[in-house]
Formats: sequence, C-alpha cells, structure tokens
Amino acid sequence: MSDLQSKLRGPRTLALVAGIGSVTLLGAWSAVAPLASATVAVGIVSPETGRQTVQHLEGGILDRMLVAEGDAVAAGQPIAVLLDARAKAAYDNQIHRRSELAAARVRLRALADGTGPDFRVLDADLARDPSLRTVFENEAEILRTRRAGQQARIEGLVEQIRRAEATGAALRRQVDATEAERVTVAKQLDDARYLLAKGLTTRPRVLALEARMAQMDAQRAALDGQIHAAASDAERTRTALAGEESAFRQQIGEETAKVDAEAAVVANQIAASADAAGRQQVRAPEAGTVVSIKSRTPGAVVAPGGAVADILPSDASLVLEVRIRPVDIAHVAVGQTARITVTAFSSKEVPVLPGHVRKVGADAVQDPATREFHYKAEIAIDRGELARLAPGSKLVAGMPVQAFIEDRPRTLLTWLAEPMMRGFAKAGLEH
Repeated sequence: MSDLQSKLRGPRTLALVAGIGSVTLLGAWSAVAPLASATVAVGIVSPETGRQTVQHLEGGILDRMLVAEGDAVAAGQPIAVLLDARAKAAYDNQIHRRSELAAARVRLRALADGTGPDFRVLDADLARDPSLRTVFENEAEILRTRRAGQQARIEGLVEQIRRAEATGAALRRQVDATEAERVTVAKQLDDARYLLAKGLTTRPRVLALEARMAQMDAQRAALDGQIHAAASDAERTRTALAGEESAFRQQIGEETAKVDAEAAVVANQIAASADAAGRQQVRAPEAGTVVSIKSRTPGAVVAPGGAVADILPSDASLVLEVRIRPVDIAHVAVGQTARITVTAFSSKEVPVLPGHVRKVGADAVQDPATREFHYKAEIAIDRGELARLAPGSKLVAGMPVQAFIEDRPRTLLTWLAEPMMRGFAKAGLEH
C-alpha cells in the first residue's frame, strides 16, 4: 500500500504544480492582457445641417406643385406656385390700364398726324385681353369726334374769312362805282360854274351839284371804313384760324404728356406687382433632393411662414445619428473612435468605416413610437474614407448604420472583477 502511494505521489505533485502554474500564468495574463470592448449603437446617415424646410413669407393658396418627392432641384428653382387673389387682380388691372394708355397714345398720334389710328401695334395685348377691343373702338370714336369738332371749327373760321373778303370786294366795287359817278358830277359842277359865270345858269343848280359832290365824298369815306373793317375781320379770323391749329396741337401735346406720365406710374406699379407675383413662386433655397411635400392639393391654404416642402441639401456633410441605450451612456464620450458598418451594403461593397464620436446628447429622450428612452449621439466619418468608396456605394441620407463605439481598454481580470466589485459596492451601500 505504501508502495502504491509512493508511486502516485510523484504524478500528483506534478499535476498540482502544473495546475498551480497554469492558474498563476492565467492570472498574470488576465491582469496584463488587453481586452477590447465596444458599445453597439444603431442609427441612420443624416446631413449635418439637417433638412431645409422651404417656407413662404406671405403664404397664399397653392396653385400647383412643380416637383415630386425624390426630385433633384437646383438652388433657386421654383418648386411650387401660390396664388394671391388680390395681388393677381391688381396686376391684371394694371396691365389692362397700361394697354388703355397705349391705345390713347395711338389715338393722340393719329390725331396729330391727321391719319387713322393703327391699333395693330397692340395685337399682342388684344390677344391676351379681348376686352381691349371695346377700348380700341372707344378710342377710335373719340378720335372721330375730336377730329370732326376741330374740322367744324376750322371750317367756321374759313367761312368767316370768306365772308369778310367777299364783303370787302363788294365794298370796293361800290367805291369804284361811286368814284366813276363822282367824276361825272365833278365835270357837271365845273360846267355849271362856267355857265353861272356867264349868267347862263342859276346858282341853285351849282349848289345842288356841290351838295351831290359832298354826299359822294362822304359815301366814299364810309365805304373806305367798311372796307377796312372787313379786312380787319378777315385778318382777325385768319389769326384765330392759326391759333386754333396751334391750340389743337398744344392740347394734343399736353394730353400726350399726361398719358406718358401715367404710363410711367403704371409701369412702376406693374414692376412692383410683378415682384409680388414673383414672390408667389416658392423656390428651393439650395440644391438638393425633395424629401417631403406638405400638400399637393390645388387650393390648399399655405399660412404665412408655412412649410411647403423639405429639401435635403446635396452638398451637406453627412454624419451618423445613432441611439445610445441609457445603460451604455457611461461608456460613450466625445472623441471616442468608432467602427461603422453600413447595413444597406454588403461588407464586400463597403468595408468597415472608421469614425469618431462628435456629439453626445445631454439628456435622454423618449421615442414616441416605442416609448423607450435613449441618448442621441453624432458620429463623424472621416472624409478620406468616404472619398475611397466606389461610385455605386455612395452614402445617402436615411441609410441604416450600425456603430461600434470603442470603450477604454481593459484587462480580462478587470472585466471579470467589475461585476463582483459592483456587487460589493452595492452590498456596502445597503449596510
């Protein structure tokens, strides 16, 4: 029996020594061997600046949407058209008034030139606004009335000149007849005076002839006065005729200046209304992709400052928005490195991407759908790594990702001892 125990003591001792050595070596290795750990977080790719909400300052009624969700848009590109009934009515009235003033300008030009009105220069306006045909007809009627009135006044003055000239001609003929008769009477008076000196006639005969001569001289003087008056009347009428032409053209010039001045005012009003109408076009603030349209129904009311659509900027830097469980938040801090896997691609298409934690939420938030709390964190991907991706493997907003946020390095012994130490600490607090 003792021989058997002696034979077994050697292997047992060797096994014991080997076991103690193995445990010692394992303990030493666990105390110094580094053990990597990481916090797993899921999330999505998101633009750094977030979605850009397209709003309209004044609001209005939606006329039509010009884009659909998923469309790429350029900066400044119209994406929707709103209607403002008051602004549109004011703009239409101003355009109509501009056409009315243009028609009046055509009428005044024709009146000054003595020609017919040529409204063909306003055919484009007429095509846009058929009601202008009535305006053209009214302007043509005004032209006919003005021209007929002016022609009647001119003809009246010309007739007055003709009558004055005819009166002067008749009076000159009377002067000629009176002058011829005076020559005869003067000869008779000379003969009567000779005979009176010879005693061959009576003095009453001579006195009668002298009275006749005086009467004829008075008649001649009266006729000369009437001729002068007729000539003066004709001259005054000629002056009035010239004044009528001048006043008519001056009136046309004044009316033209008034029309031009009003046209300039209307042009400024149209420019302002056109600017307001231009503001009814909702434009993309920057290039990107339309990701959300609030309403596509024509007639929908857009409140002042109301959202029309959301645009995802095309040139925005991409970050990862991930959710951290509250139990893991103590192991996540800004600056920690992370390894990102884009679950939308296979590992052959997109390798594990390096990144770092850029922001950690200060407080937990609750998901309204799951009612679970989590912390928000942002992880930035190194730009150099993104540039190395294949063209068909481009990251876009909304892609799901999984991030492994590397924790501080620990040893195996520390990792094994932590639960025990936490248990001891908790027990100490309870006692």
